[in-house]
Amino acid sequence: MNTLQSLYGRLDAIIHTLLNEVRATPSPRHDMLETLINFGLAVRNLSVHLSLEFKNFEKDFRHLRGLPVRSYDNAVPGILVGLDNTKVKTTLRLREGKPDAPVAAKTRIRWVVFGRNGGSNNESSHHVLHQCNQSSDMALHDLVKDFFRVEGAVVSSPTALDSVEDRRARKIPEATTIRTSSGRFKTGLLWKYDQVEFSDSRPMAERRLQYINDRIIAMGYPAEHMESIYRNKIEDVQKMLEKNHAGCYKIYNLCSERSYNHKRFPYYSGYPFKDHNPPDIELITSFCRDVDEHLRADSKNVVAVHCKAGKGRTGTMICCYLLYSRQFNTAAEALHYYAQRRTSDSKGVTIPSQRRYVEYYASLLQSNETYKPVTLYISEIRIAPAVNLKEGTITITGQDPKPLPEFKRGTNNDQQQIVAKLDYCMPLAGDAKIELVKNSVMKEKKCHFWFNTYFVERSAK
Repeated sequence: MNTLQSLYGRLDAIIHTLLNEVRATPSPRHDMLETLINFGLAVRNLSVHLSLEFKNFEKDFRHLRGLPVRSYDNAVPGILVGLDNTKVKTTLRLREGKPDAPVAAKTRIRWVVFGRNGGSNNESSHHVLHQCNQSSDMALHDLVKDFFRVEGAVVSSPTALDSVEDRRARKIPEATTIRTSSGRFKTGLLWKYDQVEFSDSRPMAERRLQYINDRIIAMGYPAEHMESIYRNKIEDVQKMLEKNHAGCYKIYNLCSERSYNHKRFPYYSGYPFKDHNPPDIELITSFCRDVDEHLRADSKNVVAVHCKAGKGRTGTMICCYLLYSRQFNTAAEALHYYAQRRTSDSKGVTIPSQRRYVEYYASLLQSNETYKPVTLYISEIRIAPAVNLKEGTITITGQDPKPLPEFKRGTNNDQQQIVAKLDYCMPLAGDAKIELVKNSVMKEKKCHFWFNTYFVERSAK
């Protein structure tokens, strides 16, 4: 403080006034450039005009001669370097003289000379001289732009400096980042090359879009925008189907959680149900009739069925149609065939409730009966062997979940089990879902399963 006092006079008054000005200036916002400029001007005013003759250093200290440093008069510092940017101030080269002589250090962006400015008298003062060896203000601007990025009021440095890849990494977000109406941001991916070419991969293509037979196609969600990088691109799906089945294909969307512009396809139907869940029995029947009607209309017609990944929900409905059209007699045969055709590891439909509903539908076709909801009354739920479960809910399609009582441990025929006894006999009709949790406080989901009362009653007879 004594040194600054000798240099600038009433330093406390100057700093107090200028700091108040900075505090009164609103922090910069990323979407309003003028706030960043205003904040920068306020910070710039913190500095005072400085003058120093570097020739005095060169005259008194031989080790400082020849440095790319110029004297300055009535100058204002141009860069404010934050404390989190110590990397740019790291010493790369050092010039030292006698123990009490100034030291010159080469940093990443400029030479720094600090120490006493001459002589041995008491009037000699300490100075810090920052002088960049750039030829113009614009060159300095370009240098800083390459090394720094502004996030609010913080200046930080990237991990790598000024390589071709880094310049591209900065350029792509600058050119592609936009703010959506929801307040979120979208930006382009940082590809290493401008023209990205993906090699042909038959296994990947087969996983994304697979002919289950000559007239049934299973595929993933036809995605748009960024999602199309790792899913089927909707334009590519359209081109492929138009090339091979122009005017003869129909899209079946099983996703309940999303939608897209299906008008680009000539024929389209939606049979939505939730991911990792089975469809309603009535939905299966309606789907199979729709598919059968389209395929019977013309021998050239094909169907393309998709959910999100094109595996579980898609396989459930396709297997049901294979049974409906009498291409297979049992659920096991249809599920095995689909797994062999759709996946490389022979794991097609893996969720137990989805497989159960394929079996339900197979038994319904074999009995040649007409499905109708049956009401059953449930008084308790038993799970054996005992597992770590606390509570759960039971849901009937179209209704809100109802809580189950807390499970208690018990024994039946020397086997440990957990039992939830209801206060009354709860009526169930149609499709029912039971969801179980193992932590009453955190509501940590353990498992869920579906069943249909019509087939429970038939199996009990």
